Amino acid sequence: MFTLRPTQKLARRLGLPKAPGFPVVTNRIADWCVQDFQVGRYRYLLFANTASLLPVVVHARGAVDAATLLAAFVSGFDAAMRGRPGFGQFERWIEPELSQVQFASVPGRSLLGSTNDFIRMAWFHLAEGDSPAQCSQRLARAPMGFLGMNSPERVFPKLGSGT
Repeated sequence: MFTLRPTQKLARRLGLPKAPGFPVVTNRIADWCVQDFQVGRYRYLLFANTASLLPVVVHARGAVDAATLLAAFVSGFDAAMRGRPGFGQFERWIEPELSQVQFASVPGRSLLGSTNDFIRMAWFHLAEGDSPAQCSQRLARAPMGFLGMNSPERVFPKLGSGT
């Protein structure tokens, strides 16, 4: 089951079901937080894997409900990760889970703080002219305290192997 953890503000804006709290998640690769932000006139979505913090930045235009939010995630993941380490995780561990989606609350303030750090970094890169896919790749290389100063790009491919 794919777990999506929108912020309360985003959930209200898109009319998503009320998050029941903290459900049991058996597939950490298919567990993602999502937060929206604005750069200039444009709105963006930042998806971040809850275990590895792998970021996926996409345009928010067209994301008006749960189905279009998931479509934005899929297209953004494809654009940012195709040909990079960890892309195989999508086909093996995420894509099969997309048929069933559960909504949940963001699991903690440290994770929310890390996504806020990503948003500050993304704001700079997007304002300088990076595409959302380029921005995602740059953010994925950033060392994060949440990961013991490792980068999401290094941690995400290891999730499926159990290491």
